[in-house]
Amino acid sequence: MSKKSRTRRPRGSGSIQMRTKADGSATYYAVYWDAANVQRWKAAGPTARHAQELLNQLLTEVQDAKTEGQPEIASERSMRYYADRFLRQNEDTGAIRKTTTQDYLTIIYGHLLPSFDDGSCRVIDVEPEDVRKYIAAKKKGIASMPVRSVKREFDPAVDGLGALRKPRALSAKTIRNHIAVLHAILDLAIADEVIAINPVKGAELPKLKMRRPLFIDQRELELLVDVVDPRWKGLTAVLCFSGLRLGEARALQWRDIDFDRAEIHVSRSSSRGGEPGDPKSEMSFRRVPVRRELIDLLAELKTSAEKTGSKDFIFTSESGKLVCPDNYRSRIFRAAVEKADLPDRLRIHDLRHSFCSVLMLKNRGETSLKAIQATMGHSTFAVTTDIYTHVFGVELGSMVRV
Repeated sequence: MSKKSRTRRPRGSGSIQMRTKADGSATYYAVYWDAANVQRWKAAGPTARHAQELLNQLLTEVQDAKTEGQPEIASERSMRYYADRFLRQNEDTGAIRKTTTQDYLTIIYGHLLPSFDDGSCRVIDVEPEDVRKYIAAKKKGIASMPVRSVKREFDPAVDGLGALRKPRALSAKTIRNHIAVLHAILDLAIADEVIAINPVKGAELPKLKMRRPLFIDQRELELLVDVVDPRWKGLTAVLCFSGLRLGEARALQWRDIDFDRAEIHVSRSSSRGGEPGDPKSEMSFRRVPVRRELIDLLAELKTSAEKTGSKDFIFTSESGKLVCPDNYRSRIFRAAVEKADLPDRLRIHDLRHSFCSVLMLKNRGETSLKAIQATMGHSTFAVTTDIYTHVFGVELGSMVRV
C-alpha cells in the first residue's frame, strides 16, 4: 500500500522540530533555509515558544540577507512584514499586558499568517473576498482554509508557539478578535500608502451571542466545595465564597489574608499562566470581607503548607509553581461540577456571579449596588447593574406596582 503523500511547507516558512535526549529532556530546534538555500538546524531551548521566536528572527535575517543591496519596493511587502511590525510597535510602547501580547502571537502565528501563504502573501494581494473566506473557515473549523495555500495550522496556546493543534470552530468573539488584529496590521500598510483601502473594511462579522451568567445557590456552592478534590478545596472555596476572579485567587499570597479581620486583600492577578501583575482595573484593588469559615479553612491550609512566608503563593502545584488555570478548569473544576450534578455549562466565573447573588439575597434591602461594585471590583457601575439588577426583581416590581 502506497504511503499517503504529504504537501510540504514552502522553504521560506521554516519549521519547529523537537528532539529528545537520553535523559528524557527535550530540545526544540528552529529549522530553516539560509540565504544560500541550505537547510540549517539551530537549537533554541526547552519549549516550542523559544524555537518559534528564534525561527522568526532567523527568517527575518535570511530575508534581509537576500534583499541586502537591493532597493526596497514597498508594494512587495508581505503580510509577515507588517505583522512583525505590528508586534514590535506594541512591544515598544509597553502599553499592553503580557497576556494581550500572547493573544496577538497566537492570532498572528497560529491563524492569520498560515492563512496567507505563511505570511509571504503581499499585502496588495489581500482582498475583501480573502477576509470573507477566512471568517467562513474559522466559523466552520476548517484546517486548510481556502484563503490561500494553507498547509496546516498552529496554535501557540497548546504548548508554546508552534505546537500543532486539531482545528476547531471558533466562537464569534474570537473571530472578531482575529479580524480586529488583521485590520490593525493592514492599517500599517495604509499608513505607508502601500494600499488605499483596508480590505477588512465592510467585512460581515459573526454576531455575538449574549450569554447570561449561570447562577447557583448557597447550597450548591457549598456542595461544590465539599466534593472537589481535597487538595484544591482551599482554592475552590475562595472562588465560591469571596467573588474573586480565578486570576486574582491564583495570585494570592499569605500576606493578602487578614486572619483577624476576615478579609482578603486583592492587589495582583495572574492570567493564563503569566507572571502575577496588576489586577484587571483600578477598581480591582480592593479588600473583600469573607465568611469566618473560609478564613478558618485558609488557616488550616497554612498550617499544613510547606512555604508560609508572607510573599509565598497560597495555591501552587506540586512543583511549587502557580496552579495552571487550564489544568484546574479541565481536571479539577469540571470533575467537581459533574460529581455535584451541577449544570454542565457552569463556568468558574459563574461562581463569582453566584457568590454576589447569594450575598445580595442574604442582605436584601441592606446591600447597595455601589457596595457590590466595590466588593466585586467592577470597573464601572454599569457592569454591576447589567449583571445583578435581576436579584432586586421582586423589590423593583413591588415599587412599580405601588
